[in-house]
Amino acid sequence: MADAALIFDGFYLTHEDDRERYDEQRFVSVGQAVNGVVVVIHTIVADDHIHLISARRQNPMKRVTTGKNTHGTAADDVPPLSKRQLAKLRPVMPVSKGKTRITIMIDDDVLAFFRDRAEHDGIGYQTLLNDMLRNGMAEREGTLEKTLRKIVREELRKAPIAA
Repeated sequence: MADAALIFDGFYLTHEDDRERYDEQRFVSVGQAVNGVVVVIHTIVADDHIHLISARRQNPMKRVTTGKNTHGTAADDVPPLSKRQLAKLRPVMPVSKGKTRITIMIDDDVLAFFRDRAEHDGIGYQTLLNDMLRNGMAEREGTLEKTLRKIVREELRKAPIAA
């Protein structure tokens, strides 16, 4: 199913695959490919590359696999989605230019803080995270510049004045 990866170029739904305890974080995504709706099991590997484990058309009788997963076991584990799995699916929009989609682990209390603050400010929590990270970058740059200036001044005071 060569067109399965095309679902990631448009609007798709995804959720973490927690049917079993895998040695890797897996996701189930559903989206539109060239010849219809496709269900894809995948992981995210280095540099945010998507590794397809298996895929099938919406019709569960026409299951197609991409070979073996990263552990060398058969990759024909794409059963029809349960009601619980369907309820957990969330939309994922294509990434805007200048942005990169990443998956990170954030402590629950930190995420709760950002969500509460963002809701209070009437903005999205990811926008708030970006703003605070930018402020931190600017502050760090300013701190570095101040530190360098201080060191240069101290060194100039220590240096003998040439006549």
